[in-house]
Amino acid sequence: MTTPTIQRRRTNARSSNNNTASPGASSATPATQPLTPSSHPPSSSPSATPATAAAATQNNDDVTALAGTKRPRISDTGDVSEGMHPLTALGRHLGRIGNLFVPVKHMLRLGLYHQKHSAEAQAANDVADDDEEAGYAVVDIRCINAYDAALEIEPDLEALIRENGIKHFVNMVTTARRNARGEDIKKIRDIVATPRFRPWAPAITNYEDPRQRGWFHPQMGDLLCPKALDYGLAQTRHDLQHRILKPSPLLYPAFMYKDGVIHPNNKFRGFLKALDLIKSGRIIFNGPRAMDGGPASNRSVSKSYNMTEMTMPAIAYTTTIYAYGISSDERFDPEGKSGFQYRAFYNGLLDHLDSLTAKQRSIILTFWNNNIFPADSNPASSLPAGVMASAEEMAEQGDRDDDDDGDEWDAVSDNDDA
Repeated sequence: MTTPTIQRRRTNARSSNNNTASPGASSATPATQPLTPSSHPPSSSPSATPATAAAATQNNDDVTALAGTKRPRISDTGDVSEGMHPLTALGRHLGRIGNLFVPVKHMLRLGLYHQKHSAEAQAANDVADDDEEAGYAVVDIRCINAYDAALEIEPDLEALIRENGIKHFVNMVTTARRNARGEDIKKIRDIVATPRFRPWAPAITNYEDPRQRGWFHPQMGDLLCPKALDYGLAQTRHDLQHRILKPSPLLYPAFMYKDGVIHPNNKFRGFLKALDLIKSGRIIFNGPRAMDGGPASNRSVSKSYNMTEMTMPAIAYTTTIYAYGISSDERFDPEGKSGFQYRAFYNGLLDHLDSLTAKQRSIILTFWNNNIFPADSNPASSLPAGVMASAEEMAEQGDRDDDDDGDEWDAVSDNDDA
């Protein structure tokens, strides 16, 4: 099987070394040891070599040293999420726009190493290109991308690590991420079965009953079923309902495509353009009342975090939450022991999205931005489908020389504008 090339997402993450305190973060920085990740890339991959594992252990000690003199945060100091503890605010949004599953401690370790390595390369006027990043395992790139997203949410990340200590930081962020996921699942499940979301046939009278949803419901089962399986066969339905047959998380279900139609000769056609996914994104980020395209509520996720654009992780997150929302699974089990393998599905989808061409990514993001956020709050939604912003297009072309060899302006006289 061909493995797609996973690219590290480029974010506008601000350096946590800046002096501007973000809302909810203390501007006082204790006199502690500076951040000193090890000089060898740590790895969170289970297949790490002994040498890499040793480097990871050394780096783990360095990260722990960040805490300096550990002191608990005494009170909630306010945040864009109305008085929420900064670590809670960070964790809740990290799962949505960063990564739903990466271990937070590994995220810190890999992110800090990569940040230091990139800073040293820039200081030496060395260009850190994608060839260097090819040395990272895919799981490590996920951690680095998640760290960049964490910096977007909380630029003073290092200050929070120092103030709270590694253990407290990891526990709070992990718990907050899990709680937010549970609340988002409830948002979807509370409304997805209603006629307002979709006129299901037959109508669902008790969504708490798993035998009225997922593989037991003809429409939901058809949406959840990959094209490789024939849901129309009674034997297939029976095996899916009784978990004799479990669809591979690497096969995309019909619900990921516009109108549930998968085009064999062009699998990208209609990909991630299903109305159900857009409605789910509006519910999660703008609130249930915005499901049909209305304005975001004042207490919504997008308002709380000043979110005006979708990201690939946000799309993968929405898709995963919706998949569970219409399933007959009774609990969200990432490993799929009691149902679908949600972790593998999410990771595979996110890696796929990160491996798409710039044009394909632009098509998907423009579609979601146009449908989730209004143009007045998101300039990106005004871009035509498949068209990149000028700045993004220039960045995509990389470091180029100015091809203009002439000095035309030197030959223009002051009187030529007459």
